[in-house]
Amino acid sequence: EYKIRLTWSDVTLEQMKEMTTKELLEPDFLGNSVLIVAAIERNLDMVKWLLANGVVSIINQKSKQVMSALMYTINNIDFNISEELLKAGASIYSTNTDGKSSIDLVKEYLDGNHRCTLSVTYMYLTKIMITNYTDVAHLTLTSKSATEKLGGN
Repeated sequence: EYKIRLTWSDVTLEQMKEMTTKELLEPDFLGNSVLIVAAIERNLDMVKWLLANGVVSIINQKSKQVMSALMYTINNIDFNISEELLKAGASIYSTNTDGKSSIDLVKEYLDGNHRCTLSVTYMYLTKIMITNYTDVAHLTLTSKSATEKLGGN
């Protein structure tokens, strides 16, 4: 018996725990992976469970909007999930339809005219990226106060 999954948004973590890995790897009818939907919905517990239970293989899969789970978390300013995805191996170099990577998105926020609190938040993500990817240390830290709050010089 084959069922069409309407959307992962309708599935609870408890229901997911009853599914096979093969079922969890299937996109919904919108083309979204279960990991992307969990990231969009800011469900940290679900993201952690999925990463620990066989969904890491689709960590860099993109939605029909050509965005990865990491890109959605950057747009949502959800750095707890961003950190989990980065630790599990999410790519910061994968690009969206505009040709922008996760690094580009963060850099745009850092270089833009954003409120100080938002800049501090993006500085935190930059620090996470630098911790997980040594080759991104070239990212410009544009706010002296944000750098100081993160323990920089």
